[in-house]
Amino acid sequence: MGLKVLFSDIDGTCVHYSDNGRIRLISRQTENGDVWEANSPTNGLSSEVLVLPRSTSGSKGFISKFTLQLFAAVRQLGVKLVLISGCRSTTLLQRLPFLPFADAYVCESGGRIFYLNSDLPTAVKLKEDTAWRARHEAAGPRNQEDLDPRERAGVLWSYYEALVDAHFKVDAVGYSTAIRIRTSADRRDTLPQLPPELTAAENLGSIDIFPATSGKLNAAVYLMNKFGADENGKDSIFMCGKSAA
Repeated sequence: MGLKVLFSDIDGTCVHYSDNGRIRLISRQTENGDVWEANSPTNGLSSEVLVLPRSTSGSKGFISKFTLQLFAAVRQLGVKLVLISGCRSTTLLQRLPFLPFADAYVCESGGRIFYLNSDLPTAVKLKEDTAWRARHEAAGPRNQEDLDPRERAGVLWSYYEALVDAHFKVDAVGYSTAIRIRTSADRRDTLPQLPPELTAAENLGSIDIFPATSGKLNAAVYLMNKFGADENGKDSIFMCGKSAA
């Protein structure tokens, strides 16, 4: 049985950061403009990279051009490529010009799935899987993004309100099917009880809260079925952490 689907996380898997002190970003000027290289002081290796715009949280990552070429080679073999991340939808959208061309893009810990197959003559032919989004009743109806989080319907947003009232720092900017809690370890045991419609996962030192119908694993199973792969993963590779299903 050949490989049918490759799932890859974004941060830490194909996008990396220089703030760990082990990698330095170096810019050099050429006749075609600035070129960035990521250099490792420990082994002297370097790679030409693309530098991504800063995320809402302030992180600025980079992706190797060689990584982009490798993912393209995988797709040429007929393997479906899925980028799957806990990042907010706004971060995914601003990163698209720098990310590998994929068959599906998953963000908000599995809450939203996008495909590059719109028939509209737009710069980026992006279309959301509305059938998948409709499964997450706990996140409320679609198109609530313009409302203040306290005004949104759904169990997720009621829990958001409970967290704010309990003086937790809750990040909902750019999210529609998830929220992120930034808190110290000693306060995590004092979080309000999680409703059964929701689940949680650790992500980059924070806690992501999202519908139990969401999660990277549930999204992966949904896409394996859509792409004709075995839903038990026998012909897929999952290069990322499996956030709660």
